[in-house]
Amino acid sequence: METRTMDWNNITGVSTYFDSRKMVHEGIGVDVSKAKTIEEAFEIAKMGYGVRQDGIVMLSDARQIIDDVKFAMLTGQDTSSIIHRLEEMQIDGYKANYRDDTGRVLGIVTPKYKVIQNIEALNFLNHLLGSGEIVCETAGTLFGGAVIWILAKMPTMMITGEEVIPYIMICNSHNGKIAVCVCMTPVRVYCANTVNLALRTSKRKWTCAHMGDISGKLHEARHTLLSAKQYMAALDEEFGELKRIKIDEDKVWEYLKLLFPIDGSETAKKADWMTNARLGVYRAWNAPDLADREKSAWRLMNAVADFATHAEPMRRTKNYQENLMWKTANGNPLIDKTYDLILAGR
Repeated sequence: METRTMDWNNITGVSTYFDSRKMVHEGIGVDVSKAKTIEEAFEIAKMGYGVRQDGIVMLSDARQIIDDVKFAMLTGQDTSSIIHRLEEMQIDGYKANYRDDTGRVLGIVTPKYKVIQNIEALNFLNHLLGSGEIVCETAGTLFGGAVIWILAKMPTMMITGEEVIPYIMICNSHNGKIAVCVCMTPVRVYCANTVNLALRTSKRKWTCAHMGDISGKLHEARHTLLSAKQYMAALDEEFGELKRIKIDEDKVWEYLKLLFPIDGSETAKKADWMTNARLGVYRAWNAPDLADREKSAWRLMNAVADFATHAEPMRRTKNYQENLMWKTANGNPLIDKTYDLILAGR
C-alpha cells in the first residue's frame, strides 16, 4: 500500500512529535506537589476566589438605566429610584455565577443552582493526602475560572508490562454544566499518552457529593481511592484482553477508515485533515514505543491515544489546550470510539 512507504516525518497537518510528547496539562496548571494541605495548593494555584450569584438584565435595559442615571445626575434628580428599576428588569429563571475577585461571569444557571465554593468542594482532598496513597501534583483553572482542577498522582503501576501512572483529576465547576467530579486519567509513562478507556466494568468518572462534615469527607476520600483502584484493576484486565486480539496491517486501515470517514460530502480541508489523521495514527502505530510490540488491538488503542493526546486539531482555537485537557480528562471521543469499534468486532 502506497501510504505505508511515505516519509512519516513529512506528513502535513499532523504534529505528532514522538521525541517531545508532553502531558496534556503541561503549560496550563502550576506545580503544587509541595503543598501539604488543600489550602496551600489553592494559594499556590491562585484558586481561592469565591463565587457569588446575581440577577441578569438585558444589555439594552442596562444601557437605558445608565442613560437615565446620567441625565438625572446632570439635572440634580435623585437616582435611587432609577437604579432600583434594575431589580424589576431581571430576567426570570436565571442567575449569573461570577468571581468575587474579578467580577468575571462563569456561567448562567437557574435560581435552584447552589454554588459550591472551591475550598468547600475539594476540602476532602486533605484526607486523601493524609492517606499517603496520592500526591497532589498540578492544579489550575480552566475557562477563566469556570472550572478548577487538581491532578493527584497515585503510585506507578505495571499494566500488561507497561509503566502507567494512575492520575485522579478532581474538579469543581461554576458553569452549571457539571457537578463536583472525579475523573481517572491514567498515563503511559513512556510516551505521556492518556489511556482512559470508557470501560463497561468500571466507572472512569464519578461525582463527589458535597459533604460538610468531617465524617462525610472521610467517606468521600475512601470512596475516591476505592473507585480509582477498581478502575485501574479493570483497565489492567481489559488491556490484557486487547493484547490477545491480533490485527494485521489491513485491519488497522479498516479501523482508520471508520474512525476518519471520507465520503465526499466534506470540504477539501476536512478531507485533507482526515487523510492526514489516518496517516498520523498509522505513524503512531509504528512509533518507537510501539513498533516492536505485537500487532494487536492494544497497540492500535495506544496509537489512537497518542494521536488524540498530541496531534494538532483541524482548527486550533484560543482555548484549544484547555479544551484538550478537559476532553482528555472526561474521556476523549476518538479513544472511546476506537474501543467501541474493537469491542464490536470481538
